[in-house]
Amino acid sequence: MKVRGVLSVLATLSLLNGCAQTVAFFEKGQHEKSDTHRYENPTPEKKERFKYDLAEVAKLVKSQPNYRPIGLDSPEEKAWFSTLTYRLWDRQITRHEFITETTRRYPQKTYEFTLIADAFQHI
Repeated sequence: MKVRGVLSVLATLSLLNGCAQTVAFFEKGQHEKSDTHRYENPTPEKKERFKYDLAEVAKLVKSQPNYRPIGLDSPEEKAWFSTLTYRLWDRQITRHEFITETTRRYPQKTYEFTLIADAFQHI
């Protein structure tokens, strides 16, 4: 039981740390361009709402017994995940696009990314 609690805390911290990385990414004024979209910096109000919603998603995710931490170890991986998570939250990408992109890099984590994407759909 203690191991599950530690894993849940680590999952939450990973999500919340990713949020801080996203905010830092956007505050530097960086933009990314895809084939069809240009993503702009979020407003301060959106940053705050995103942080709150991300914490809510972390609560939902950590309550699931089969969830395992994704293992985002480097700052680059955390920034990548945070950016995609923000884009999902802001409806700049679809749930399907989020899952496709994340599982392309981490195919063994389909359950975890689907759980995260679904949680964002319910907040």
